[in-house]
Amino acid sequence: MSLKMILVWAAIKPKLLELIRQEREEREKAAFKRRLIERYEEVGPYYSSFVEFCVPDIDRPFMPNIYDACRLPSIAELTQDNSAHTPVTGDRFRALGARLLAECREYINQAKYDLAEMLRCHRPSHMEENYPALSTLTPEQIHAEVTRGSSFFTCRNCTLTGFHSAQEICTHWRTVHPDLRWNDGWPYQLSTNHRRSPADRPKTTAFIEASSLEEDLHSALRSLGLPTGITCDELDFLVRDGRIICTCSNPELSPPNGLSWAFLASHPMPLELVKINDKFVLSGQTHRSGDIVVSPLACGCVSTFR
Repeated sequence: MSLKMILVWAAIKPKLLELIRQEREEREKAAFKRRLIERYEEVGPYYSSFVEFCVPDIDRPFMPNIYDACRLPSIAELTQDNSAHTPVTGDRFRALGARLLAECREYINQAKYDLAEMLRCHRPSHMEENYPALSTLTPEQIHAEVTRGSSFFTCRNCTLTGFHSAQEICTHWRTVHPDLRWNDGWPYQLSTNHRRSPADRPKTTAFIEASSLEEDLHSALRSLGLPTGITCDELDFLVRDGRIICTCSNPELSPPNGLSWAFLASHPMPLELVKINDKFVLSGQTHRSGDIVVSPLACGCVSTFR
């Protein structure tokens, strides 16, 4: 080999070795990713059973979807063990036990905090003055705030319609959007956006958003003689018990035992909410003077009350 060839080889050899190393790493990463997807698929049925049978009723609606569940530390370690070569079995998954439940509760607390933050983005300043700073609230207080009967949410860029309780919207997210990171597309209106810069925010990804009806729903509940802190669960019971009904003849509203307060209050009909004796009636009729009446706009979303 000539001296010239030796010098050329000496010059290009490090670059070639670096290219080979990079190619090897890319192939290893791709193979690892394929194995990891297989491990995630194995986790799915075990996680579904865990949510259904091992999680307390109060936590179940807020549980993470499979995308976020697979990124919890315990499941991440399980799926990535031995470079994701080791299959996930029932015994290995069940061994996560209490640790997995504790991690899910951390996720739930953060999700509820996010929901409360969404509500406050729409809350008028004169209402916000009556609430302590979100960062000072306990998880129990945040839970109470997001599960009130005046706390409604919807899912944008999605086929879901109407407004829904915190429990309903989180269950929707877990079951309908299993492959999306928790509400990663929410376009924060706050100056301190720790998730994405405005240019990076996805425009077509589904995201959860709070309704702007909280103040109006407070007025509605007060007009009905109900505390503004009443929960969606308690109002759901009244709806399914037939004590809150709508006489608009919409076939979707029958039978009442399949309805929720959020659906009843936001279904697209020109309605008026009235108290008649010990029954609460949604009615499109004109009421006599003295009745307690709350009036939504004709679009069906409660927005103005008298």
